[in-house]
Amino acid sequence: MDSTIILWILAWAGVLSVVIFVAKGLLDQLPPLVDSWRALVRVVRGEETTRAADEPTRDQ
Repeated sequence: MDSTIILWILAWAGVLSVVIFVAKGLLDQLPPLVDSWRALVRVVRGEETTRAADEPTRDQ
């Protein structure tokens, strides 16, 4: 019985680590997606398509 509990704990720890890894990967993709969306909105609205010199970039 003790080894079964330990195996369940280890299994769920592995599942949790995979979930955290996937969530981090998805969250890392959000800033470029938001930037692309804003650029698309600017193009559709016909606004200036170049970035202002004082606008911060996410590449830093």
